[in-house]
Amino acid sequence: MTRIAHLTDLHLNGSYDRRSKFESGLRQAVQRGATYLLLTGDLTAHGKAIHFTELAGCLEQYWPYGVTMVGGNHDGAAFHKALGGPLRAFGEASAGPVDLGDCLIIPVATYYHRRGLVFQALGRIGDAQLSSLETIFKTSTKPVVVAMHHGPQTDPVHAFAGLVDGRHLTALLEAHSHVSVCCGHDHRVLDLGRVHAAASVAHHPDPLRLYDVTPGGLQIVYSGSGGEYFG
Repeated sequence: MTRIAHLTDLHLNGSYDRRSKFESGLRQAVQRGATYLLLTGDLTAHGKAIHFTELAGCLEQYWPYGVTMVGGNHDGAAFHKALGGPLRAFGEASAGPVDLGDCLIIPVATYYHRRGLVFQALGRIGDAQLSSLETIFKTSTKPVVVAMHHGPQTDPVHAFAGLVDGRHLTALLEAHSHVSVCCGHDHRVLDLGRVHAAASVAHHPDPLRLYDVTPGGLQIVYSGSGGEYFG
């Protein structure tokens, strides 16, 4: 049974506090038996190469297992450039599906190109990725975990910061009960059906989430932000 660690919204910017909390989350995940890591976007505060290098250094020092990461709106287009540079050691797992034996991990990019200034925080999956997801969901015989920055949940500022085509993903989730989503962006711990959002590493004292993969999907083991640890 795979135990998955989930951290998000690191907003690394060179500050000791943010790096320290991220490193603490990685150490805690290892101590509690996690063997795979999801990093669901806004890895840096401004998409600067030096902060992607900072991220790579933390992972190399404190995380001995596999990792799938996706970019967020704060990372922008620089995330994909970083996968060929500072993050190249992690690029393959972050570019496509990863089979962990008891589940499939699917990274989904939600960075929205060419949006207006007031809509900088919006996310978008796009038709190509939605079509690919539908095919994977239909053909997979094992649980599927989608790692993405913007989740399909709504919030009071959804029109300015949400996932513009989230309703299409919600429809796919309703049609395929073996699929779960791990996301960030919301900066809150949320569990809405099979959608699991983690708190921001940059803004919360205990942002780690842990899930065990079961035949029925993800079982929460640690709820983060000071939540109860279940084993």
